[in-house]
Amino acid sequence: MALISINYSEICARTCNSCNEPTVSIPTSNPPPVLNKSPNPVPLSAGPDAPMVTMNTNVFINEISSDSDELISVEIAAPVGTDLTGWSLIAYKGRDGKTIASMEFSQFLVDDSEISDGVRFLTRPVPLLTAGFSRDENGYGLALVDPDGNTVQFISYSDKSIRAADGPANGLVSSNVGPFKSSSEGSGYSYSLQLTGTGNVASDFKWSVSTSGGTNGFLNSGQSIMGTDIFINEVTSDTGENFIEIAGPVETDMGGWSVVLYSSINGQPYHTKKLSSLLKDNESDSSGFGFGTYSINGLRRGGGYGLALVNTGGKVVQFISSGGSFRAKGGAAKGMTSINIGETKSNTNSGYSFQLVGNGRKAGHFRWSGPIYATAGAINTGQMFAYAFINEIHYQNVEPSRRFVEIAMGPNTVLRGWKIVLYNGSNGLPYHSKELSTFSNADGFGFLVVQMKEIKKDGSYGVALIDSSSNVIQFLSYNGRFKAKDGLANDMVSYNIGGNFLSTATNSGHSFQLIGTGLFAGDFRW
Repeated sequence: MALISINYSEICARTCNSCNEPTVSIPTSNPPPVLNKSPNPVPLSAGPDAPMVTMNTNVFINEISSDSDELISVEIAAPVGTDLTGWSLIAYKGRDGKTIASMEFSQFLVDDSEISDGVRFLTRPVPLLTAGFSRDENGYGLALVDPDGNTVQFISYSDKSIRAADGPANGLVSSNVGPFKSSSEGSGYSYSLQLTGTGNVASDFKWSVSTSGGTNGFLNSGQSIMGTDIFINEVTSDTGENFIEIAGPVETDMGGWSVVLYSSINGQPYHTKKLSSLLKDNESDSSGFGFGTYSINGLRRGGGYGLALVNTGGKVVQFISSGGSFRAKGGAAKGMTSINIGETKSNTNSGYSFQLVGNGRKAGHFRWSGPIYATAGAINTGQMFAYAFINEIHYQNVEPSRRFVEIAMGPNTVLRGWKIVLYNGSNGLPYHSKELSTFSNADGFGFLVVQMKEIKKDGSYGVALIDSSSNVIQFLSYNGRFKAKDGLANDMVSYNIGGNFLSTATNSGHSFQLIGTGLFAGDFRW
């Protein structure tokens, strides 16, 4: 799962080569109101028959936060690979349900090729998108709208639910996440409204209020995005023998699971393939993962279809498509947006497929590649069922020989061929590289401390973790973010883990560390 932060407070100068800034429009007929301290009028009544939005959406508003100056930030969560082109966010007044401002996303692709913290299912660095916004004296509503103009989420921070009086959400009733805090809280009041709980879609979570600051760009406090360790691992659709491959823990019983085929034209399901049998391991692979290959009819030549993997409880754990992303309008995946795995060409040679590649243990850890030569019933080309990430960086020590980078790794992880590359933030160039040992971790969680006297403490610098296939797993920096201009991380933007807060410290034994509870880098915060 990937996170996009939208800030309404100021125009941000940060840019990204892979995306354009959004278009922001403020209706001239309804200029933004000025916050005042007058008594709050009663919000527009929702009415007993007004419809609410069923939020079975995997693209959703995940956090709303305000700093001490009452500036509003909104965080959008979306699966890695989601194309947000055409999506928009509409702000509504809590007093009368009329629109205040709208923001459209343009050519923004959430793509795991530029993830800076190595968590492929959670985050990527994006510029903050901004527009002026003043809260109505009775709070406000926020509607998330898909490219077809459908409101997939409508929430409010008000005295009670509001009914939209115009715009895409016209006539809909918000799900209120209040209660609204007026200006009577006084200056310096700050809050963060966050989704908490475990799940994949908006309706899996519940809203909670935090006054200890926001978590923009990370999982919220008490939140877990439920990545699946049983997933579609390979798809072929342009040969005479169409098949899909399911990967998961060895001996997983697929009885009761199914794959539902969807039309990208109308968003409706048109065929269901019931699965069975156990997932079997490959003798040449000791990862603990097994595979099941299933023939499937109905895959449309050249793309234009979707595949939803549905578990025994009828819940969609994965929704992918070929030939473009779309939103399901019926069946088990209704309301969910598919992840486009690529477009099959009509002249693709027989025996080729789309495959997940990279390192990890869950579907979101990998990225789709292809068409490449099919590997049905075996691990994909360029795929490794293991994971590792930078867990601690100690660069402040006045004694260079005591500086280090700590790597955390899951079970069955072998670091043979991995390396750490150090970058200079002033010019974006690598200045040192160190091969890791052949350390392996067969069971449980393990840690490898890599002594690096070459790591620098004054100025902006970066640390890149590279796997044995030359993939950049993480690209972190301290004392500021920057863009790499050479090496394996070339053109990637670093993820800044913090500033030089130790510049006046007398104790040089401090470090930057991941904290929190979880298994993967995205479960923690720096």
